[in-house]
Amino acid sequence: MSRVIGPLLRKALTLSMLHRAWEKVADNNGMAGIDGESIAALTPQINAVLHQLAKDVVSGDYLPQGLMRLWVERPDKPPRGLAVPTVRDRILQTSLTLALTPKVEAELEDCSYAYRKGRGVRLAVERIGFYQRQGYHWIVDADIEAFFDTIPHAGLLAHLQTIAPEPALIQLVAQWLIAPIQDGGQLTFPHQGIAQGSPISPMLANLYLDTLDEALLDADHVLIRYADDFIVLAKSKKRAEAALELTKDVLDRLTLKLNPLKTRIVHFDEGLEFLGWYFVHSLAIPKRWQEMSSKIPRLPATPPPDAVAHAAVDPTQNQTGFIPGQPPLVSAPDQAEPALGENADIQETDGFEAELPPLAPLQRTLYLVDHRTRLTVENQRYQIIRDDAILLSLPAHHVDQIMLFGSIQVTTQALQLAARNECSISYLSLYGRYYGRFDPANGQNVTLLQAQFSCHADASFQLDIARSIVSAKLHNCRVILARSQRHHQSAALVPTTRQRLKQIEQSLKTAASMESLRGSEGAAAALYWQAFAGLIPSPWQFGKRQARPAPDPVNALLSLGYTLLYQAAAGLLQARSLNAHLGMLHSPGGTHLALASGLMEVFRAYIVDATVLKLLHTQQLDPKAYTIQAGTCSLGNETVRIFIRALEDRFNGVQQHPQTGFKMDFRRIIDHDILSLIKACRSHDAVCYQATRWR
Repeated sequence: MSRVIGPLLRKALTLSMLHRAWEKVADNNGMAGIDGESIAALTPQINAVLHQLAKDVVSGDYLPQGLMRLWVERPDKPPRGLAVPTVRDRILQTSLTLALTPKVEAELEDCSYAYRKGRGVRLAVERIGFYQRQGYHWIVDADIEAFFDTIPHAGLLAHLQTIAPEPALIQLVAQWLIAPIQDGGQLTFPHQGIAQGSPISPMLANLYLDTLDEALLDADHVLIRYADDFIVLAKSKKRAEAALELTKDVLDRLTLKLNPLKTRIVHFDEGLEFLGWYFVHSLAIPKRWQEMSSKIPRLPATPPPDAVAHAAVDPTQNQTGFIPGQPPLVSAPDQAEPALGENADIQETDGFEAELPPLAPLQRTLYLVDHRTRLTVENQRYQIIRDDAILLSLPAHHVDQIMLFGSIQVTTQALQLAARNECSISYLSLYGRYYGRFDPANGQNVTLLQAQFSCHADASFQLDIARSIVSAKLHNCRVILARSQRHHQSAALVPTTRQRLKQIEQSLKTAASMESLRGSEGAAAALYWQAFAGLIPSPWQFGKRQARPAPDPVNALLSLGYTLLYQAAAGLLQARSLNAHLGMLHSPGGTHLALASGLMEVFRAYIVDATVLKLLHTQQLDPKAYTIQAGTCSLGNETVRIFIRALEDRFNGVQQHPQTGFKMDFRRIIDHDILSLIKACRSHDAVCYQATRWR
């Protein structure tokens, strides 16, 4: 007899969802269960199998089979006990997990990093570093005793019922929880715990511990949780002790308890091992540092004192931009982490590239371009509101930089939240003209600033750095012209211009003053823009480069792009504790961040000019979507959105750094130049600064 099937379970039983689940199970290529039925055996008859699974659940005839116990050996740890369902049961569990995930994700907090799409160990480690830099030096290193084996079934099902109030669904999950486990010739019937090996277990584990997450966050504690492994960060030992007491109370209500032998309060100076990383002082080091470093003879014996050792992280996971009315510009991995038991013995590992320099936290940027929007705050989240409707809601610690174009309203609470999270806010006109920047106070590195001021006062040092910047700029301009010529044969001036730019670049070696250097740069710019104009396709028009006011849409696009590049450089300089006002190529004055303006010269052509040319030649922009009033060109909102998205794609693009050979995104490449400048300032040797030059 058929039962009443609610919408969530009905969704899980659709043929399309079951096929998605089957594909995931088949891709995992797991073993057969106690019935001996393998993935290969099911493949020829899979459509019939899926139909029968759905039919049995609807009719109430479905009964899960037992689980097969496996013991996985682990170095320096007791064996992990897995309990693996049959392939048929794994398909059904996976399908229900897919249907439930949006509901569960809406309940989970941002401090939870395990078994969630787009998250993982790397992001958790980055968050620890972020809070450590903010003065959270005390740590509650906690361990829940036998977590997966002691979760009470009644409490777990009650949690699940709050988001999925469907009796048939709850009954199905309850059947999986009490399915017998076969260990050799012995059969056990669990009365508590969830099976490490079932596809639905990771989601259920996260859901059950959400109560702990909420309690700690509501008490303003900083929590980083990865499944049942978690730490709480605090600015004082007393605050850490309070977090530990609260943790004990909440776990007691959840019928769980801490392992007293593995739970402690520790200071970063004493060292901590968490998620396969060692945290000591200001260092974050992969656990297998010694093993890997022994194979790389060029690894320095001791990292520099101001360095933070970072793993070679996939850069696409670290750049996030958002535009209201558009999907978030977020690059994140498409694969979720393996479920417990589906290759559960394979742990996520982080490679370490010895030559990769310590990197500043990369900027995740929120762009607001619609003057009707308002930036507010609710529960430690930024909210973008338009006409009383919430367009976007983002956790504050997911945003490093906010760019406001035009008359965007920002509440005092949003400014305060930005200050607490060290998030800068840039104010620009609707057309991209820079007005100013809100920068929260951060701990400046005094010795580095002293070195920077000393080098800035040295005219010879300043000239050498400026010469390197201009030389790299002209070189990269020649590279862009050469690449454009290959694709656009009509660019008649390009060969001559490239040769002339090379001659000017060579003449820079004898420039004896800043005035001479800037004069050569100006002459080169005039030649470059003349050749650039020949690359602009019809019907677009571009006579010469004119920044303020921009007389045409091409100039307006270039100015907007340079403004965003300028802000990216300024943010990275701030993260590295350099004073962005003390320029090497440009003179400091007023609110102008002269150092950011100078360093970005190296990247203008390769990032911004190349993006503009690509958009024009691929006809992605409407050539009529602009207005001109009193000689000033105003770009349409859609043009701005398309351009910002394209520029973010350019920033996020990964390529091999021409000098180091390592793969980086463009923000990391800019940061690499900044680190090079820091080295030059600390050693008071301009030769140490090596500006990026593409081939």
